[in-house]
Amino acid sequence: MHHDFKIKNDVLIKYQGSGGAVVIPDRVITKKLGWYRNSAITSIGDRAFHHCENLISVNIPDSITSIEHMTFFGCKSLTSIRIPDNVTSIGYNAFYDCENLTSVNIPPSVTTIGDMVFASCINLNHIILPDSVTSIGDRVFEYCTNLTNITYSGMAFTLDKINIDLADSLLAVCINKNYSIDKYPHEKYHLIFQMFTTGIDTEGTYDYIKQNFTVMFQYLIDKEDITLIQKVLATGEFLTNRNINQMIQYAIDHKKYESQVILTNYKLQKDWYDDEKDIKKKFSL
Repeated sequence: MHHDFKIKNDVLIKYQGSGGAVVIPDRVITKKLGWYRNSAITSIGDRAFHHCENLISVNIPDSITSIEHMTFFGCKSLTSIRIPDNVTSIGYNAFYDCENLTSVNIPPSVTTIGDMVFASCINLNHIILPDSVTSIGDRVFEYCTNLTNITYSGMAFTLDKINIDLADSLLAVCINKNYSIDKYPHEKYHLIFQMFTTGIDTEGTYDYIKQNFTVMFQYLIDKEDITLIQKVLATGEFLTNRNINQMIQYAIDHKKYESQVILTNYKLQKDWYDDEKDIKKKFSL
């Protein structure tokens, strides 16, 4: 019923119903200065559904372009929500403590996700973030103790259930392009290599890898991440006839023989060996 919704200046500022399955209308009749007006609802305002604990599901109309701060804060019974393709931003704490949400489909129109949007959604287990997201806040998934999978731009992060801080750090790297984060350096190195080899922020990741290549590539050798090593080699960047011997020797010293063979073969393909004796020496285990 339309009287369940309080509208002001095309913003749904308060839901006044009893909960359950709610369908937000795209237009309502409003009265101002004695005139009736057929108004489109374009935004769900701050705290519009705040602590509506009987709310089970919400269907948001296509007219909505933004979900503001703390909109569904504390809607503990909320199990599903439809976010339409026209929404571009989700404000901070929008779904905080929606403890029965298990998944959310974020449409490819969304560019901005605020701080702690899904914090304390304790049953959220998987979320897909579209490529359109270019800014993400802090502690977005704090206390999401069952969240184990996040996908962004085709890259899947499998997480330790309790290490949501790692999720925030990695998302800040790949979405906000914040490569200066000091926490979890090894995971960061792996992600930045992934980003470069899949074409995400090629210029920014190239510059970071170029400045930190030795320690980053040695990490791949330590992990014997053969798939990613091969992807890096396939780009033709970073490894040169000047630094490849260092990497081969590092693999030998650390008994990473598969990496040694791959790097030796790469050097051979590039015709960077001086003579047959050099080849035999580098192939020796």
